[in-house]
Amino acid sequence: MTTPDETTILEPLPERPARKYVKGIIIEPGLGLNSVAADMYLQLDGKKTVAQIVAYITDEYDVPADQCLPDALRLMTELLDEGAVRVVAPGDTA
Repeated sequence: MTTPDETTILEPLPERPARKYVKGIIIEPGLGLNSVAADMYLQLDGKKTVAQIVAYITDEYDVPADQCLPDALRLMTELLDEGAVRVVAPGDTA
């Protein structure tokens, strides 16, 4: 399994549909994300790196990048482990 880093690019799996609810997103079958995690998930378009998503979140929610990056990497790892997303381009493996 790939461990994501800030250069990793991910995209949602079409066979795991997501639906919005009042305070976040549910990725079928039953993986719930709070509003900030849902916002990160919605940025996964197969083009943006984790670092670009973190930059968006830090700007949108006014949080420091050094606080956001570890949280984002944990979320991306969880989404990968749950089979909700796939790696489009792996991070720097050097």
